[in-house]
Amino acid sequence: MGDNKNALNIIIERLGDVHRAIDFAKEQNNDDLWEDLLRYSETKPESIRGLLENVGANIDPIRLIRRIKNGLEIPGQKEALITILSDFNLQLSLLDGCRAVLGGDCSDLSRNLQRDQVRGFFGSAATPCPTCNLPIYSGPQSLALLFLCRHVVHATCVRGDDNLPQ
Repeated sequence: MGDNKNALNIIIERLGDVHRAIDFAKEQNNDDLWEDLLRYSETKPESIRGLLENVGANIDPIRLIRRIKNGLEIPGQKEALITILSDFNLQLSLLDGCRAVLGGDCSDLSRNLQRDQVRGFFGSAATPCPTCNLPIYSGPQSLALLFLCRHVVHATCVRGDDNLPQ
């Protein structure tokens, strides 16, 4: 309990169960455990094959493949590598699909925002200014500011109103 490195060592050395060791490393989600498992597996073809078949998203397959010694024969290596490549292609396909959906959503939302900002809206001369609560239209000389968010205020109710054009 608590000594994950020793627990992994027991699974590997005493039980010799690579799949259980991989499951244990996945459960613990600890990079040091994965490193220990990779170090142990470097010279054992069955362990390497087990890692190749079950590597998934927990560890970079390139990290594992680079550790394979030249000339080391691994039974089932071709099938395991094909599985890794097909999983990688599936991930790329999913990413492309997500990117296309996200791009479409962004485009739709941008169009909706632009449409909402430029369309007109109804108001009346009696509409109160949210700052001073007086009616917006108080005569031909009154200047009002209309914001794209549909708020209307008196120009005199806004800070810096002396810099506004008449």
